[in-house]
Amino acid sequence: MSTLVSAAPVLIVHASERPRLVEIHDNLFARVLEAEREGWLGEIEGLQSSLTHAEEKIAQLDARIARK
Repeated sequence: MSTLVSAAPVLIVHASERPRLVEIHDNLFARVLEAEREGWLGEIEGLQSSLTHAEEKIAQLDARIARK
């Protein structure tokens, strides 16, 4: 029996793309607030997950920039 191993996709963002990543983060944050305000409960979890990933990518990028 074979086992399927799923690896999370790895996206390495170039430092020059940080402003775009922050723009994506800010948009996701606004969409989470809108979903909460409008009661779109089915949307909140997915948007929150995407927001968390964007925050993690920004933190990783900032750490890489600081090490250089």
